[in-house]
Amino acid sequence: MNRSIRSLPIPIVVLAVALLLLVAGSALANKGFQLSQQPDVVAQDEESGTPSQQVLDKIVTRFGALDPPIVTTAETVAGLAETYGVGGAVRLVAWADAMEMAPAALAALYDDFGMGWGAFAKQLNDDDLEGDLDLRPGNGWVMGGGHGKATAPGQAKKQE
Repeated sequence: MNRSIRSLPIPIVVLAVALLLLVAGSALANKGFQLSQQPDVVAQDEESGTPSQQVLDKIVTRFGALDPPIVTTAETVAGLAETYGVGGAVRLVAWADAMEMAPAALAALYDDFGMGWGAFAKQLNDDDLEGDLDLRPGNGWVMGGGHGKATAPGQAKKQE
């Protein structure tokens, strides 16, 4: 059976055209949308592969701007970033501060744990005897310039 478009019922043709317009409109609307690039957040030294001094300074500044501030140094973040990447270094500094321990000691616990950041955060939260630690694997509140969370996870415990 050979049907042409003329033999189809009008509602099906109208529905098909409406669907086509919807898809085309969505595609055109999203074409103009591009994620803003954040070169400073991911910039690295070409030779060593470690974060640039500008990135390290920005991370330290963002930690210092939190309420309460997290005090760290560019050297600490750089040392952790060599092994755990910039995101891992940010997590270790923030979580160590919330747990009132040294980032290197928390890094050793992470190495022994042997699983990802999400599972590690869950385990640390579960092991918290007071039950008020709220560590999360996301680090956009520092890496993204404070979008999403105004304070570091786990900081509520220190404010009490």
